Amino acid sequence: MHYAQRSYELCLSKKIDADLPVSIIDLAYVHYYNLNNRAIAMEYIQQALRLNIDLLSPDKAVIVYKRAAKLFLDDGKADSALYYTNQASGHLAKARFTSTLDVYDLYKNIYSNTNKDSAVKYYKAYDVTKDSIDKMSNAQQQQILGIKKTWKLKMLHCNANKISNMPYWLLVSSHL
Repeated sequence: MHYAQRSYELCLSKKIDADLPVSIIDLAYVHYYNLNNRAIAMEYIQQALRLNIDLLSPDKAVIVYKRAAKLFLDDGKADSALYYTNQASGHLAKARFTSTLDVYDLYKNIYSNTNKDSAVKYYKAYDVTKDSIDKMSNAQQQQILGIKKTWKLKMLHCNANKISNMPYWLLVSSHL
């Protein structure tokens, strides 16, 4: 609660409009999930959604819409959850690829009780997206390991060259 409140206060005091909707949604999450105060959480959601979210970066717009959708879904308001999931989906083309996973997860949860065909479609899309993200993550890890190995070899080579270029008396004196 402290960090969500502090973030909200900083956004207001420093006039950081780009982060204000995300801070307000964070407060809604804290009140809904941690403090079990749904009425205040819903007020925060409405406050965040009254702001012009479409002017935010695509990533932040997706965050606000998908979190609002999740709160509405958990509160039993599937129609509102679907509406805000669609809003989040509209920003996915310019948002981080990993955000797609969360939106597909919302769709599959929304449709799991009402439309089995759509639920299956989003389960499949979710699995394909998750596999893609896992493959990208593995490829990035392999690249990092390769870079580390190359860097270590270069460092060893540099150190070997320094030692071989040192005068003999300096090498001997360093071991005494």
